[in-house]
Amino acid sequence: MEQIAVLKAKEEVPTQETKQTSHTDKKGKILIVIPGLVGIMAKPTSPHFGIASLAGVARDLCGFEVRIIDMRLGYDEEYVLNAVEEFKPDYYATTSVTQGHSDVYNLIRKVKDIDKNLKVIIGGPHTSVTVKSVLDESGADIAVIKEGEMQLKEILQGVPLGNILGIAFKKGHDCIITPERPFLMNLDELPMPAYDLFELKEYMDKKLPMVTSRGCPHRCIFCSIFLTMGRTFRTRSPEHVVNEIEHWYKKYGYRRFAFNDDVFNFDKERVKKICDLIIERDLKIEWELRNGIRVDKVDLEMFQKMKKAGCIYIAFGIESGVQEVLNKMKKGATVEQIKKAAQLAKEAELPAGGFFIIGLPGDNMENFKKTLKLATELPLEEVRFYSAFPYIGTEFYEIAKQNGWFTMSEEEYQNNLGVWDGQPIIETPDFTKEERQEALEIGEKFVIKYIARKEFGPVFGTLAYLAWLPKPTRKLIKKAGIKTWSLIRSFKNSIVYKDTKVDSIAERLPQ
Repeated sequence: MEQIAVLKAKEEVPTQETKQTSHTDKKGKILIVIPGLVGIMAKPTSPHFGIASLAGVARDLCGFEVRIIDMRLGYDEEYVLNAVEEFKPDYYATTSVTQGHSDVYNLIRKVKDIDKNLKVIIGGPHTSVTVKSVLDESGADIAVIKEGEMQLKEILQGVPLGNILGIAFKKGHDCIITPERPFLMNLDELPMPAYDLFELKEYMDKKLPMVTSRGCPHRCIFCSIFLTMGRTFRTRSPEHVVNEIEHWYKKYGYRRFAFNDDVFNFDKERVKKICDLIIERDLKIEWELRNGIRVDKVDLEMFQKMKKAGCIYIAFGIESGVQEVLNKMKKGATVEQIKKAAQLAKEAELPAGGFFIIGLPGDNMENFKKTLKLATELPLEEVRFYSAFPYIGTEFYEIAKQNGWFTMSEEEYQNNLGVWDGQPIIETPDFTKEERQEALEIGEKFVIKYIARKEFGPVFGTLAYLAWLPKPTRKLIKKAGIKTWSLIRSFKNSIVYKDTKVDSIAERLPQ
């Protein structure tokens, strides 16, 4: 009978403080594959930060030859399998989120059919919370739990698997889970993300992701980031952050960056220091915060410094305009703080948007209308409404499961529901599936109106919105609009790339 074994920590198990050499004596090859999960756009706007960080570790700390295939750029399974045969890697690494994880598993099995001796490593949020089933179902050899740079480093350096903290692997019929690995506290130890290994010219925007901190101390019931990054707020020093910006600015000609921290403004003084350094070094950049910042940790001085340092857009994680709903989701913020944050951004002349979630505990049609009213009153340039999604491992997921709120099987919503489909995954006695669907449609109209006016101007944007409204033409208009939007952004991108030093690596892989 198969059993799960959890290893006890031994004295010889390397700790976080164990000093490693900068390169291994035995170098090898690793192929890293990013699954093809995309939103409404035809392809991604920028490279994948997490994979870039892992690639930097494999290349710069372990001396490995690294190839990256981003399937979001349109590469299919056949392309990946051909690359495995041509490149002959020692390791195949991939990541997985809950949505579409079965496709990742299927590709792993096909890769193993080509070379049964190829070691497959899988990581990502879904892996961290379903580690045993991931190994059972995918056929991967090693599962990395939570953040994975140090685990990957030790795997590639040949440390015995049983001595590596924070992984799982198969030994015969047993699933071996090693002791939990402490989170890396000094993020300055990590090498620079290896964006140069990506096909940078193929992304829609000439924009690089930046992650300057990890971990969020807050306990929003719907958020899954703590499952991979923990609740301790850990940072890169302002100098380390700006050094990276300066590297891409001077060496590769990058002028636009996207800060993707989960709680970038948790420490307002650190934000101000980063801005001061950007200004002092005279880096003429544009940067944005679209991941959603906290409304309870802002002040006018911070927004003014951000504006002066080149910030062109921020998004607030608002979620709801009803205090009762905010309390039930454990947001730790008030409606008054939401209003004040939006007003301060306006005063600093910093363009802002807001994220809202439809259908969390305590929500209903009446509360949704109150949230919509707040959204119309706030000085925001953009809004987004999302259907509540119960990610595995979150408190929201446990509540939904215990109460039988799911409107479909877990397998269906985890694999067949796209990020932008907007279908209600749950329903409650106070907020039925039909009501949620109606609320999502109202929210979508509101979002389209904002997007159309922002992208095409007040006149053409209004005409585009009016043309989109009738249901029979909506799908056609939406498809044409997305295509037009993509073409415009791609054209702008090609102009920006014209005189830069960014090269494509497409010719390095099999066609």
